[in-house]
This record gives sequence, C-alpha cells and structure tokens, in this order.
Amino acid sequence: MALTWITGVCWQATRLEWTVLRRVKESWVIHTQGHAEAPPNEDGVAEWTAATLKPHVREFRGRIGVALPMDSMLMRTALLPSTDADELRGMADLQVDKFSPFPVETMAIGTEALDGSDTSTLVAMATIKREIVDACGRIFQDAGAPADVLDVAALAWWWGMSARGLVPAHGVQVFLRDAGSGLDVVVANDGKPLIFRSRFGVYAVAAVGLINNKNQLVNELLKEGANFGERAGGDINNAEVVSCLINRGDNIVEGIASMRAVIEGSICAVVMTSEGIYAARDKFGRFPLAIGKSKNPQDQSYVVATEASSFENLGYELTQFLGPGEIVLLTTDGVKPVKPAGTEKKICSFLWIYTGYPSSSYEGISVEGARERCGAYLAKRDNIQADFVSGVPDSGVGHALGYAMASGIPYRRALVKYTPGYGRSYTPPAQEIRDLVATMKLCAVREVINGNRIIICDDSIVRGTQLKNLTIKKLWDNGAKEIHVRPACPPLMFPCIYTSSTRTTGELACRKAIRALEGKEIEHPSEYLDHHSEKHAKMIDWIRRDLNVTSLKYLAIDDMIAAIGLPADQLCLHCWLGK
Repeated sequence: MALTWITGVCWQATRLEWTVLRRVKESWVIHTQGHAEAPPNEDGVAEWTAATLKPHVREFRGRIGVALPMDSMLMRTALLPSTDADELRGMADLQVDKFSPFPVETMAIGTEALDGSDTSTLVAMATIKREIVDACGRIFQDAGAPADVLDVAALAWWWGMSARGLVPAHGVQVFLRDAGSGLDVVVANDGKPLIFRSRFGVYAVAAVGLINNKNQLVNELLKEGANFGERAGGDINNAEVVSCLINRGDNIVEGIASMRAVIEGSICAVVMTSEGIYAARDKFGRFPLAIGKSKNPQDQSYVVATEASSFENLGYELTQFLGPGEIVLLTTDGVKPVKPAGTEKKICSFLWIYTGYPSSSYEGISVEGARERCGAYLAKRDNIQADFVSGVPDSGVGHALGYAMASGIPYRRALVKYTPGYGRSYTPPAQEIRDLVATMKLCAVREVINGNRIIICDDSIVRGTQLKNLTIKKLWDNGAKEIHVRPACPPLMFPCIYTSSTRTTGELACRKAIRALEGKEIEHPSEYLDHHSEKHAKMIDWIRRDLNVTSLKYLAIDDMIAAIGLPADQLCLHCWLGK
C-alpha cells in the first residue's frame, strides 16, 4: 500500500516544529503544521517536550520521523574524495572519529553530500551520542507518538543547507525519510519527495553494482528527454540511471530486463511499487540476492538482502537465493517468480576470499569455511618453519586459522583491529584515505611479535602499499624475526570491471612488478599468469623485495577454486585471468 501520511518533527532543546504531510495523487501537501517554544529557563527538557507533544499527538498521522536536537550534536563539513555513497560514509566516519571527543562506536552518525564534482564532494557530518537517540525515542514513545525514524542524517542535511544559505535556518521545514521510497528526503514546503515516476506508476529503486558505460547511457537518455537530479559522490546516482533505463520498458519486469541488456558491468536492483517489491539479481549472478521470511507465524512479511546472514538477528529465515538474472515479486502473499533464472552463472570469487561477511554463505557455501580451506591449501603447499601463524584482521583471520589447523603451527594474534568503526581500507579512491584507514585500524601486539618468525595470512594483495608501509612495517618495528606473507588468492592481474574495488591496471602490485621487470607496459600479462613459469617466479620475487618480507607465496588459482567448491565455469575469475 502506498504511503498516504507522514509526520515530521524537528526537536530542539527549546523548540518543537512539526509538519503533517498528506499524499494527494502523486504530490505531497501540507495538512497541518505548528511549533512550540519552551518557557525561559525551562530546565526539564524531556518533561516539557512530552507535555508539549501530548496535546498535538492526535494531529499526527502516518509514519513519524524525528530530526534530533542540534545543540546535542557535533557538526562539521569536509571536502572528501568523490566515491560511492557507502565509501563516502566510511570516510565521513573517519572524520568524525578525529573530531569527536567520544569513541565513535558510542555515536550515531549522519552524513549528507552537499555538493560534488568528479574528484571531490563537500560532505556535512552530524554526530550525536546514541544514548541521546535512545532517550529521544523514549520521550516520543511516552507522549504517545512513537517515532519510526530517529534521523541524524536529516538534521545534518538541514544544517548543511542552512549554513550555505540554501534554506532558512528556522521556520517550519522538515526533512525526513519517506518509507514509500526508502531513503528519500522530503522538504515540507516543496512537496516533492525524490521518487521516480513513469508511465506505469510511481516506484523507488535501490541498486548496487557498477555501470561502466554510464556516460554513454546518460547521454542517450538525455537525448530521449530524461532529467537527472540525484547525485552520489558528485556523479549521477546509479539508481537514477537504472530508473530511467527501466522506464524504457512497457512494465517493470521488461524494463529491468532491458536495463540489464544495455549495462556494461553488473547491477542488482530492488524496485518498490504499489504492488510490492521486485528483486532482480544481476544477469550472471555475480553478486548475491537472498530472500528471507519472518519466523513469526503471525507476520507474513518478506525481506531481500545481499547478505543472508543479516536475517537471523532481524527475526527472518533464509528461504532462497535468487538465480542469475532472476526477478521475483515480494508481497505479503509470498514470493512470486516473474522471470526465471538464467543458466549461465559467473559468481564473484572474491565473495568468499574477501568481500563476504564471515557468517554469510553463498550458493550454499560458507564464507568462513571457504577461507579456512584456502588457508589449508596454502599450508599444504608450504614448508616454512615458523613460530606462529597470524591473520590480518578481519578477512585474513579465517585464512590464517585454516593454515594453522592444517599445518599444526599455532595461531596467535600479532595484529588486532582497533575498532569496528574503521572499515575496509582497499576501497577508498584516494591513497591518503586508504593509508589513514589502514594505519588507524590495526594495532600490533609487541609481546606476541617480538623475536618470532611469523606467517602472516591476508586475503589478497591489491596495491601492496598498505601491506608494505603499514602492516609489515608494524611487524618489523615490533621485533619480528622473520615475516612470511601468504595471500589467500592468486596475484591480482586485472582491475574489477563489475564493482569499484580496484579501478586501474597500473595500481595493481603485480602490474607494477611486470612494468619494472619489462621496462614498459605490456598489453597482456599472459606469460606471467602460469604460476609454474619463470616469469611468474620473478614477478613474485620482485613483489617480495618491494614488500620487504622474508618470503612470499600466493595461493594457486586451482587451489582457490577447489577451496570455494564450485566449478570454475560458474565463478568470475576476471581479476586473475582477465576473462
């Protein structure tokens, strides 16, 4: 059912503002709005807020979104390298960790991109202690107006816009998320939620993946009369491009199919309509989409996610993985297939090696189990004498445990992760950001490292800069006697063309080695792909010397495939073979 009413409340220490919006056809209109000022010297903010809300609660309709108190927030703007929304959020979290006097894990953080270009994005950040968020929730609950959204991000956006003179700093302005479109912002005096409209109805889109021919498609769509307003990292949002391509079809299902036919890259999409939610896995199933059903017999709801392991804590159980190219429609009546799965499958191998969460499984194969098997294969092909095995947190740990179990060499923690607030360090586009993440997130345990011969397992070596300048350096600086590096996948030879994990050929450690050995760029490294060849051995030794480690040995591609447990023709191996 389409959302008909939404209520937005802006809660400040001495002022409450609220707006109730009603949907009329395809627009929002203001139904009622108001505000209240606290008396001078009012001490009981919580009591005043609850007392002020109660007489007006009967006016509130639909979902309630609350923008939290500005005077309890720390706020900054920062110019960050342009990238996708998830990476931008990760970089913003690092910035918050630098300026907040409180541990980042105790804070709720909101970010909003204000302006951007191809290279940089101005980001507004607002952070507030989680205990204040919880207290706010209790106040609104006690007043009879339980909030559906306690939204730091909305206020961060509001503050950033008013600071730049783009909206009034005061007045009845409410910004909140619209449940009908997932993550959109509603401006009360504008009446235009950022949702997509087409000749076959109103819908919202979430999309993940990479569109390599985006510029070409955007130019075609502009000539057809399309307009683009949403921006992600200074670039046109993938979801908006996906929406415009879907609009070319005669219906949602045909539109999704035709969208996938013209995209170079890979896109998984979720489309919300008045009928329900369409979930569409990418054409060759490179990335997962899983369906879950509520465990509560009284609740007939369904969910869709890329990580099936997220279902358990939310009270859902896995019912199925979508097949490659499959499209289904989720409603309270169940899951209806609308386009069958294709027969050709090319699943990203890196899901098991690095990107997947340890508790996840894909195609029925456990991520943690695959990583342990990778480590076991590394140990099987090795004859190094060492005092212990260690893994680079987090994804290297499973590989190291597998190595330790297979070899009989004990596992010890030479490196520990400082805080979950620091995410993955290989994906940010700027080297300085990658280095900052890598430096801050790992701490060396000197008492474990000093005087010992260490086998260090990592998921992969992409560029090698962090491993060399940060991880390996920390081990040497803390007294390591020997360092033997064992990456749990073969040498990465080609940048990924389906996600934004690696961007150029030249940045890869293997290509740097080949360029140094050949004295020039070569068109295709075919002679270096065979791990039995002399050129391959020279490439590995060049990387070893560059990393400044005692020994270096990669997992062979056949062993990686065996560890994952799927036939090679069902796996995407482009990063290693270029095809």
